[in-house]
Order: sequence, then structure tokens, then C-alpha cells
Amino acid sequence: LCSGTIEDHYLFQYIIMDYIKGQSFLEKRKTYARDQKRHFAAALKTMTDRMNIPIADASIPVLTRNDCIENSRWNCFQQSFCEDRISLIKTMSFADPVYVHGDLKAANVIIGENDHIHLIDFADSHIAPVGYERPFIVFGLFGCDQEMMDAYFGDYNNGAFYMRLTCDLLMHKFGAFILMQICEVTGTPMDEIINVKSLYQLIEKCIQGGNTLID
Repeated sequence: LCSGTIEDHYLFQYIIMDYIKGQSFLEKRKTYARDQKRHFAAALKTMTDRMNIPIADASIPVLTRNDCIENSRWNCFQQSFCEDRISLIKTMSFADPVYVHGDLKAANVIIGENDHIHLIDFADSHIAPVGYERPFIVFGLFGCDQEMMDAYFGDYNNGAFYMRLTCDLLMHKFGAFILMQICEVTGTPMDEIINVKSLYQLIEKCIQGGNTLID
């Protein structure tokens, strides 16, 4: 219906959309059987593939390497981890950025009539590497559920995927908050995340366990 920005402590982008009659996936997923989970994940994959494309729009913020390096939200973690994180970010590729929603958690996915998927809350959308979308999909939407993970990502239970997801989390604007919630849900003390390897191992444990859902 309309869009714009509001500046408070932060600059918020907003989109006012038509009312969507449906149920949050946060609630809907509790009722889903195996086949319904797979159908949902496959449909979401089709939707995000269409959405995650290069676009030129000056109103959409572009994620840069420097943005990631200077993200102060990570300062609540051990200094050794923060230094290791920055070293890894300096080696990452930021080529071929695409449009990303940036906050694909369960509360921002509405299931309407005939199980049609609606995405809401585009306030955190960016132009960024496509992997920027993954952390919230894995932990905030699928909760590492093996059926949905398999239907969306295919061959995911391997070291290459764990490393990609580690990098994606480290570049995310709200990656620190995602990791804090993962630590809380899994009972992992934050001070045990001392380097990128320990984060990788935590991600591996979560994915193999198949049940780590954050808000």
C-alpha cells in the first residue's frame, strides 16, 4: 500500500501491506506432518529463489564488508572470537549481491488459505550475499528440522554447509543476537564461543540434533 522510513535511534524502513488472513508459521508448524513440512520448505525455496535476485534500488541498504567488520553487536562475545570473526570476514566474498528479506523467521511467515505462503516485515531487507538469508531460515524458521532442511537445502549435513552457515551468521547484521539465542536454547555459555571453530562446532551440533528453534 505504501512504504517509507522512520528515524528514531535507528533508521527503520517500512512497508504497509494489505491485511493477510492466515496463521503464523510459528503456530502452524506445530501441526505439520512430515509431508507438509517438506511441501512448505520446497514452496519457500521457490519463493526465495525468485526473490533473491540482483536489483538496483537506491532505497535498499547494501551490506558491505566494512559494515560487518564494524558491527558492534558482537562485542558481547569473547575478544578472541571477535578477532577471529573479523579475520574470516576479511576473506569472504561479497560479490554478486542480491535482494534478501533478512529476517525470515517463523513470526514473519504467514500461512494463508490453501497453505499459501506470505512473507511480512521487510524492514531488515538488504542487498547482500545470498547467504545472508540462511541463518534465520535455518534457526528462526526451520529450527534445524531435518525434513525442512532437506527439502530446502538438499545435501546439507556436511562440513561445507556448516562452514557456509558459519560465515553467513558472522556477516549478518543481527548475527550476534541469533547466536545469543542459540546459546540460550542449547544451554551453551556464551564465553565458550572463543573462536570461529567453536561456533562451527555449535552449528554442527545444532544441525545434527535437528531441533534448535529461536524466536
